Amino acid sequence: MVGKAVCAVAAMGVWAVGVALAAPPALTREQARQLLQTEVPGVGLHVDGERLTRVYGTIMAFGSTPEAAAEQFVQSYAAVFGVSADDLTPGSFVEGGSPVQPVMYEPERGDYKFMLVRYAQGAGGVPVFRGDLRVLTKNEPGYPVVLVASGIRDVDGYEPPIGAEGVDAPAAVAVVRHARPELTHFGVPQVVVWAGVDEMRVSPRLAVTFAANNFDAPGSDRSQHWLFVVDAVTGETLYEENQIIQTDVSGSKRGMATMGPKADFCSDELSTPMPFGRVTITGGNTAYSDVNGNFVIPNSGTSAVSVQSFMAGQYFTVNNSAGSVETLSLVVTPPGPANFLHNQANTSEQVRAQVNGYVHANAVRHFVVTHNPSYPTIGTQTNFPVYVNRSDLYCPGNAWYDGSSINFCASGSSYPNTAWSSVIYHEYGHHAVSSGGSGQGQYGEGVSDSFSVLILDDPGLGYGFYGDCNTPLRTADNTMQYPCTSDDHTCAQLLSGCVWSTRNELVVTEPANYLSILGNLMVNSVLLHSGTMITPQITIDFLTLDDNDGDLENGTPHFDEITTGFGAHNMWQGPPPHSDFCSQAGDACPGSYSGTTTGMTNDGSAGCGSSNSTPDVWYRYIPQTSGTLTLDLCDSSFDTVVSVHTGCPGTASNQIGCNDNAGWFVCGILPVDQSKLSVSVTAGQTYHIRVSGNNVTGAYSMTLSGPNCVPGPTCDDGIQNQGEQRIDCGGPCPACECLSDSECSDGQFCTGAETCDAYGECKSGSYPCGGGEWCHEEGDACLAYGDGDFDADGDVDLLDFADFQTCFGMLGTGACTAGNLTGPGGMIDVSDFAGFSSTLTGPQ
Repeated sequence: MVGKAVCAVAAMGVWAVGVALAAPPALTREQARQLLQTEVPGVGLHVDGERLTRVYGTIMAFGSTPEAAAEQFVQSYAAVFGVSADDLTPGSFVEGGSPVQPVMYEPERGDYKFMLVRYAQGAGGVPVFRGDLRVLTKNEPGYPVVLVASGIRDVDGYEPPIGAEGVDAPAAVAVVRHARPELTHFGVPQVVVWAGVDEMRVSPRLAVTFAANNFDAPGSDRSQHWLFVVDAVTGETLYEENQIIQTDVSGSKRGMATMGPKADFCSDELSTPMPFGRVTITGGNTAYSDVNGNFVIPNSGTSAVSVQSFMAGQYFTVNNSAGSVETLSLVVTPPGPANFLHNQANTSEQVRAQVNGYVHANAVRHFVVTHNPSYPTIGTQTNFPVYVNRSDLYCPGNAWYDGSSINFCASGSSYPNTAWSSVIYHEYGHHAVSSGGSGQGQYGEGVSDSFSVLILDDPGLGYGFYGDCNTPLRTADNTMQYPCTSDDHTCAQLLSGCVWSTRNELVVTEPANYLSILGNLMVNSVLLHSGTMITPQITIDFLTLDDNDGDLENGTPHFDEITTGFGAHNMWQGPPPHSDFCSQAGDACPGSYSGTTTGMTNDGSAGCGSSNSTPDVWYRYIPQTSGTLTLDLCDSSFDTVVSVHTGCPGTASNQIGCNDNAGWFVCGILPVDQSKLSVSVTAGQTYHIRVSGNNVTGAYSMTLSGPNCVPGPTCDDGIQNQGEQRIDCGGPCPACECLSDSECSDGQFCTGAETCDAYGECKSGSYPCGGGEWCHEEGDACLAYGDGDFDADGDVDLLDFADFQTCFGMLGTGACTAGNLTGPGGMIDVSDFAGFSSTLTGPQ
């Protein structure tokens, strides 16, 4: 939303004829972030390394559709990611699909909680490799934007050379084909801009990407599937990624499948339904069983028929690498029954693995589509291959996902057959990660482990892998801490540990629904992730998906459980301080404060220490009485610099005190490079406290002591000098126009569906009068006032002015109703123009 000063200028200019409005200058990344934090109070910015990966915490934009809401954010704030809106194009998760992906299915209302809009990043019309932006909107009127997940790559204003579309892509493929003769099948190449992946920082350049494999190559002893990025000019291989996902795992199946989380020799086999399985009358019709294994095959006549049951169904086809698959046949007289029991004898490892493969593949798919029936690829995919009893490639003692199938080994060399529950859940988890648009690595392993943990409600993975039925290969019941720099399988336990710790919290507060709540968050969070790393941004994703009012600052239904669970693994350090900029400094009163300057920007300078270009954070202090302010940072973890200023921006010219090294005699501890400062302060004066470092950043701990603070503004303090408008409270007041203190504080707004906060602003989470119209609180009655949005595009702007002139002098009915800002039944006249100009360029 444009500020009031800008609104006023625009309003005065609407009467002029032929006045050209100059395009605003492009904002730097830091300016754009400061503008966002100014215009959207409470917004959070999460930075991984040097990349802004999440914007979250409150509602950031609205629109008439999810796409319109996402576009409103992109057009307004794309620059916070270092790109322009022109660099972002709506793009689907799957080829030919819609850019809008439903997220978090809610069975109780038969609809989705969120809609996710995906944008692909480009540079000069060329796609940026794995560069994208994902905008999450609530699925309700106005489609408020509540999270923006960024995979944007830093291309530094790079422009591809003229004629980039004429790159000889086949030549780039030929370079790899020559260097890797074992690869026999090459995919269609695509010209891209290469700017690295994950935390990699490289100079952007024109490149070609393609996949290659050796599937079905004669004499190949191991399947290979690679993704390449090759320099479009030199043919240099810039990046290669192994697409074959393998993992050493163990578990159990049910039956006539192995029951529970352990390998087949650890548990008994029991009869279990085979859902969605294919059955056929020989020479007749085919049908599929339901989720309970029951089926009805259409048939004409009463003569006996032969019915066959296959190790295949709607969603999966089991392939036995050691021979034929078990197919059963029964001759029955209609109506039957034709009752089949696969693996009835339970004497063959090969047959048992087939049943396990089929039953548990369906179980993990059901887990995914239960929590999101429209999950990309998986929601509509049929005949996905499951290979069991393999003895080639990575066997024995392995299982893997190769991008198009899941694969399990026969027993051998003291290893069990790997086709059992948790192993299958894990490998199909990799398929869910791939279909959701993320990379694999430690994140893919972590998601896959977490799928098994949640489906089985057991922290262990791989019971029986080394012959011990009671000790798991990996466990989610751990104390793994972020960041993890070990191998991907070990680091997987960081995410599964967060999930299990959160599960333990939810068991107490949601004993009947804890698995459903956590499964829903886990599955749908995959759609927000890009890259291969497990970082605290996943915690933000869980919280945003759990939220129900677009405001993380007031918590979420399961905020405590999630932050406690993830916080136990250092994956939640709390929301970022709203103090990255001096002008947005958070209020501080006597007490203790902690945080970090890492990831912050530099917004000031000081007269001591080498901190003038070092990131800083800011606090605001307004003493109620005069006295001495003392700031103690002795317990901080790095070389701190603290200063106090009388204005913003804080510089040496308005500094009243500064300290770099307090020394041993002041802090009483080693090292001696911590800060402690005391200054005299005057009652009612505003002071800005700057915490920075001597050319370094880190975690700080600050104790503030001194006079108590001036109480915050209230609706009845009688002070009109705190920036408020219309009423006696901190402002300005937007469309929720409370006309007096009593009406602001009565807790009601219009019909009571909306309330005003202590500042006279509409609280988020509901809409005034049930729809977002302009309205006043007068006796708690909704008045049929318009909002100035004549063309109903969601904004009051110069495009509405022509309609204003057309409607001038008419009754506020029909198309003109939106311009009747002064009362029901009246005409559009000069009195309405004041209201129109005050809302110009603002949302409804």
